[in-house]
Amino acid sequence: MSSNELLELKGSLSQRKGNPAGPPVLPKGGYVSLKHVNELIEQLAAVQAFWRDNELELNPLVSVYYTRIIAKSNRLSRVLARDKEDPSINIVGARFYDYPYKPKHLITYLVDDGVLTSSIGLLKVVSEIIQNQFDGLIDADKLKLAMAPASSYDFKSINKTTFGNAVRDAFYVDKFGVDREFEKKKSHDTMIVSLFENTISASEQLSLFDIKPLGASELEGSYRLTKSDYEKLQRKAPFLISMSTDLSTYEPDLPAGKSKNPLPLYIPDPEGEHQVGVIDTGFFEEAYFADWVETDYRLDAGFGQLKEKDKEHGTAVSSLIVDGPALNPELEDNCGRFRVKHFIVAKSGEFDSFQILRNIEQIVNENPRITVWNLSLGSKLAIDVNAISPEAAILDRIQAENNVIFIVAGTNDTDNAEDRRIGAPADSVNSIVVNSVDINNNLMNTSRRGPVLQFHSKPDVCAVGGTEDKPITVAGVFDTVLGYGTSYAAPWITRKIAFLVYKMGLPREIAKALVIDSAIGWRRIEESNFRGFGTVPKNIEDVLNSNADEIKFFLSARLQSYETSTMQLPIPMEKNNFPFAARATLCYFPNCSRKEGVDYTRTEVSLRLGRVFERVTKKADGTEERKFAIKPINNDKQDTLDAAISEDIARDNYRKWDNVKHIGEIIKPGARAKKSYGFGRWGLAFTLKDRASVRSERTSEDTPVGVVVTLKDLHGNNRIDEFVFNCQAAGWIVNRIDMEARLDLRQEMDAEIDFDD
Repeated sequence: MSSNELLELKGSLSQRKGNPAGPPVLPKGGYVSLKHVNELIEQLAAVQAFWRDNELELNPLVSVYYTRIIAKSNRLSRVLARDKEDPSINIVGARFYDYPYKPKHLITYLVDDGVLTSSIGLLKVVSEIIQNQFDGLIDADKLKLAMAPASSYDFKSINKTTFGNAVRDAFYVDKFGVDREFEKKKSHDTMIVSLFENTISASEQLSLFDIKPLGASELEGSYRLTKSDYEKLQRKAPFLISMSTDLSTYEPDLPAGKSKNPLPLYIPDPEGEHQVGVIDTGFFEEAYFADWVETDYRLDAGFGQLKEKDKEHGTAVSSLIVDGPALNPELEDNCGRFRVKHFIVAKSGEFDSFQILRNIEQIVNENPRITVWNLSLGSKLAIDVNAISPEAAILDRIQAENNVIFIVAGTNDTDNAEDRRIGAPADSVNSIVVNSVDINNNLMNTSRRGPVLQFHSKPDVCAVGGTEDKPITVAGVFDTVLGYGTSYAAPWITRKIAFLVYKMGLPREIAKALVIDSAIGWRRIEESNFRGFGTVPKNIEDVLNSNADEIKFFLSARLQSYETSTMQLPIPMEKNNFPFAARATLCYFPNCSRKEGVDYTRTEVSLRLGRVFERVTKKADGTEERKFAIKPINNDKQDTLDAAISEDIARDNYRKWDNVKHIGEIIKPGARAKKSYGFGRWGLAFTLKDRASVRSERTSEDTPVGVVVTLKDLHGNNRIDEFVFNCQAAGWIVNRIDMEARLDLRQEMDAEIDFDD
């Protein structure tokens, strides 16, 4: 079947600030009783007494047990606030409790004794008002009356809004306390520990108990402790522990046997090819493709000379990135070859993850011309359900701060672990994490699963890296060998991302979105903790282009305001209807904060795509307000005026706070065209939120996003030329991503010019 090229749309997008917050309200049917407020007062008083009696002279840590998975807008807004500050700035950690039955937020705040005193005083005033003026109970209707402009209630020493916010706080809080979650956690030989922020540093807190971290061990706020020191901390101050886990040890996949495929007889010179970064074990300098690989030795002098076995894994990984299809003709992906800069950070066997991750940030900073990175090393140990690993946090921060993208192996279960959760750093949210399948799309028996933080989909995708029964061919030290595992699946996705970024000139957000979108296609996304979004097609053309009856285009934007949108997508029509099904995949690289636990991603971008209609709303003065709005293809109403969606539903149904979002229609037999509502246009909108502030306007830097949209004509017609014409007439700049033309242009640009001719 013939195909259509990918289109790039460029044009101006409208920006809108968020609506100001209205008066405090309770959800329909919600209420706050006098008994509950008095219980909260007693609990806060007990927390204050605990910290006053404690000899550590640290500021109080208050754990707030919410009644549900809490939306940012429903976190504490007045209780635990210093003056008029937002209490959210005092958050130092977040996890879930009552998991997996009915997960709820447990968020820890760092305050001072004065804040506890004022919060207790505030709740006492609220208690008195509820007792004397609301007969011991205030519900949603009573609170609405109390917040009305003409309210006649006496709010004593506080103002009306403060009372309303305190009531809403009490509604969403189950209890206050001092969390001792880690008091009885089983310890191992070496533990990685993070402490809550306080008035002194974590290392100074540890010194209060005569605990010295192992070596230069700080990594993303975590420290290595011996088993005895960790148990001492458990006994004396478990309430200071924010996160703890076993020390990760990495053990690379090794080849499984000799391959029948011979070494390629020929490989051209690597002139002009772009370079991929590989962070791995050693490399065999006499490999047939050695001219394509530049090595950079990053091991300390104490490690000594590398042996042959120390070079097997790294050589195999780089062989696939350079020349994978020549070693496996049945896996030809039409991506060509890539040069590799191979950073040697480990030897074979088990090694300490801290040692590797310390090198990565320096490596990336010293090599700014490398955008695409492959990391096929991973931990044998399972990730923690409530915390991102320090290793993943480093990768996420590097990608948020730099224009780079990591492709990471999904790790293999070599110990027959019971739950088979993936290991670090495959819990990296910003990276593309890859699991392995064979050529028939069968998973390995040793596959490991997500999700990460009980929410983020990991792995992202699968690729053919072989299985126990059907391995693939990789280059060994002296010959070809068989291998299987996620280490050999990740390079195939690295090749595709490198092709899209380097050879097609696409932004990393679009490259990631294209790869994930190609794995999904038009099927319904099924929950698969082992397969992620699915298996990426082998051929790069199936990732980049679309079928002849489809229109695939992308938009890139840098978001600064609450909403960024266009209502000017001129989708072709037929008899005043739209004869298309649609899907879209959104990707971005958010800033993250490991200290906030399960609330790890700081930035949320939601996506709406669909037909434009006119929304009519009645204003308070009786007049009507008319505005264009979007009817989303997935019926997402999160950011509309009449939305009343709980946080857990928004997360489950619309992937709120996830940095990869896919929305799509399922094409059913006999599917009909959609009516146009009389405007003949579609709209697309991004809504930006930041967990760091309750304000609707962002104050931090802008957020680059990329979205790939595919439209499928229900009657099988090719209407791409009509779409391009309509877009140009509507003021869009349309670029066709012609694969062959771009490759030819790049070859001409890289050609050497002989000025003597």
